[in-house]
Amino acid sequence: MPTQTFPEVVQESFNFVWSSVVVFLPKLFLAIALFIVFLLIGATIGGLVSRFVAMLKLESVLAKAGVEAIVARFGVTFHIGNFVGWLVKWFFIITGLLVAANLLNLSQVSVFLTQVLYYIPNVVVAVIILMAGVVVGDFLARATMSSISASGLRSGPFVAKVVRWSVFLFAFVTALDQL
Repeated sequence: MPTQTFPEVVQESFNFVWSSVVVFLPKLFLAIALFIVFLLIGATIGGLVSRFVAMLKLESVLAKAGVEAIVARFGVTFHIGNFVGWLVKWFFIITGLLVAANLLNLSQVSVFLTQVLYYIPNVVVAVIILMAGVVVGDFLARATMSSISASGLRSGPFVAKVVRWSVFLFAFVTALDQL
């Protein structure tokens, strides 16, 4: 068994580290470049989707359905085009991170990002459930109020609030179940 001197061991260690860096650096630069490309694509497509949804006039459809007024009562401004564009942008950003993590052989990060990507549709469905719950709850509360008022009873406002909040609560629990 040949013995190595200290300078030989240090030289071998430096050679190993240098060869590892030489192999890793191109992967790192490629991962950064791909992430930047996905970031730019996400921002561009997200903006285009936001404008496309605005061209579809979904805001006016939601306003006619009463969603805008109901959501405003909660102190929130909701623009469906911006929301969909934001989701598309982040889908591409997370996909870019996933590609970069796979390129750098970061398997645990890749698994986590894959789970996040699979979770995005659940968030979309939960938001749709909440919006539908708000619209249906408000409609049923108004219908209950007018029905009870037409019958001459004075408990209309109380029953309407119970109906509204029951539907809100049901929609909230259903959206949580979706998540």
